[in-house]
Amino acid sequence: MYYLWICLWFYDGNLVYPVSQADITPFLARMWGHIVKDASPNLYAWKVYSGNVAFQLFLAQVLPGYRQEGLPVPSLNYKTLIYNCNALNSLYVTLITAAGLHWSGIFRLTEIIDNYGHLMSVAMIYGFSVALGTYLYAVFTNTQIRTSGNPFYDYFMGACLNPRIGNIDLKMWGEVRIPWVIVFFLAVSGGCKQYEQYGYVTPSYVYSVVYMASHDFSTYRFSTLTYIIMYATLLTAYYIWDTAMSQKSRFKMQSQGITEFRNTFPQLPGCIVKDPTYIQTAHGCNYVADWTMSLMWGAIVGTASIIPYFYSVFFIAVLIHRCSRDFERCSRKYGKDWDRYCEVVRWKFIPYFY
Repeated sequence: MYYLWICLWFYDGNLVYPVSQADITPFLARMWGHIVKDASPNLYAWKVYSGNVAFQLFLAQVLPGYRQEGLPVPSLNYKTLIYNCNALNSLYVTLITAAGLHWSGIFRLTEIIDNYGHLMSVAMIYGFSVALGTYLYAVFTNTQIRTSGNPFYDYFMGACLNPRIGNIDLKMWGEVRIPWVIVFFLAVSGGCKQYEQYGYVTPSYVYSVVYMASHDFSTYRFSTLTYIIMYATLLTAYYIWDTAMSQKSRFKMQSQGITEFRNTFPQLPGCIVKDPTYIQTAHGCNYVADWTMSLMWGAIVGTASIIPYFYSVFFIAVLIHRCSRDFERCSRKYGKDWDRYCEVVRWKFIPYFY
């Protein structure tokens, strides 16, 4: 993470390396110098990141939402847990609050991209600390689930199945309320930075925003037609991903006798169907759509830098491994039923191709 950020921010998006054996030590010193100066977990970054964490916890606890009964949990004697699904309400309040802070000058959104390195370090510390806290809680309360006995492995894989603070499911909260809010505001921050420096805003996402916020548009400009094609591809992929995930979730809920679903905004057409259409064509349609979006997020900078493509390269390896793991687990769990499903749905990712 540090290396890729340094290359994007300080070396024009180019991968840097020692030019000779004698340069190895000075090179490492230069990298460390960038981290110490521009990515230290300083007090300002702690206040900003911790403020967001506390704010999101507060919203998750107090805002109204759709109360959804979860699936039976075998480790809790098939007890069902109640989830207060107020993420969208939290998002709307967060957007309004962020706009107020920005326009009032209390907290300019450009400060996020300007302090990217410092916030990244704090985020890493938070991530490892929360993982350690939940792991130790599971160990000390003897509530470990599916542990291997290897503390290092169990720490990273997780030992606590349903950690909660009050009514807040920490896994659901931690997966949605922190990383995706940060990703969104990183993109917004980069757009604000571009507007202040260059007078325009271009589409951006995570790695690409670091490059685009510090470079003139001319270094990665495409034709209008190319942008139309890229946006159409991105929106199509998002539609497939969103509706496929919704269909799978609702199908699982229906199999448990849950027939009441929330209606909210935004909700795409195709989310609610009697039979899930995507899993009748290919096992991993949502995987393909998810990866396509990751590719478009990197491709927005063209060939100006290869670093924004890192995520899509990493992601395709993860998805291929996940798909093979899914097949193995489903084969063990469902036996001949899974074999019959594979005879009907022969494609893993792309229908009639793979």
